[in-house]
Amino acid sequence: MTERNQGEERPGLAGQTSGEGGIRAADAAISTDRETLESSGELDNLKALERETAEVLVSVTRAMYPHDRIPDKHYARVVASLDEKASADERTRELLEAGVASLATLTGRWPREFGSLDESDQVQALRRIEDGPFFKTVASEVVNGLYSQHDVWPYFGYEGPSNDKGGYINRGFNDIDWLDDAPDYRGKPIERTFVDRQEKVTTEQRIEKEG
Repeated sequence: MTERNQGEERPGLAGQTSGEGGIRAADAAISTDRETLESSGELDNLKALERETAEVLVSVTRAMYPHDRIPDKHYARVVASLDEKASADERTRELLEAGVASLATLTGRWPREFGSLDESDQVQALRRIEDGPFFKTVASEVVNGLYSQHDVWPYFGYEGPSNDKGGYINRGFNDIDWLDDAPDYRGKPIERTFVDRQEKVTTEQRIEKEG
C-alpha cells in the first residue's frame, strides 16, 4: 500500500488509513506478494474453498483491516479459519464463493486480480457490500482471528498478558516516552468548573448547592 501525502483525502472504509500512524515499526518487511503467501503454507490444507478463492479472500481481509507491516500469512490464517467453517456449513461455503465471485461485478476485473488493484479501488468495491452478509462474515472473522494471534501482537507493541509475569507495575507500566510531562497541581486550589443548567459553578459552589 502506498504512503499518503499529508492532508490527502482518499475514499475508504470508516477509519481506514495507510501508513499506520502510531504503530511501532516491526522487525519485518512488508509481505504481500504471492510467493511469500505460498511459502507460508497457511493455505495448503484447504477443505472447502478453492485455492484461488482463498487467495482472493486474503486480499479482501487485508483491504478490510490493512496493516502494511503484517505479513500475508496472518491474514491467510483467518481465511483458513473461514475455510474450516465452510467445510462444516454448506451455506457458509456458498456465501464465501458468491462473495468472491461478486468482486468481478464490483470491480470490472477478475476476482483473482483484486489484490493488485489500488487500495482506493478495493475499498470502493467493498463499501458497496459492507452491509451485506459476505462482508460482515469475513470482517467478523478478521476481528476475532487476526488480532488474537500472539505473533501479531509485537507489530502493535503489545507484549501480551502480564499476569503470569507478576503484572505490569514492575515491568515498565509507565515507560511512556511520547507524552509531555503532566503539570503538577499538588497543593494548588481547585479551579475546575462545571456547567450546570447553563450556569458555570465551581466545585465548592456545587457541593453547597447540592448539599
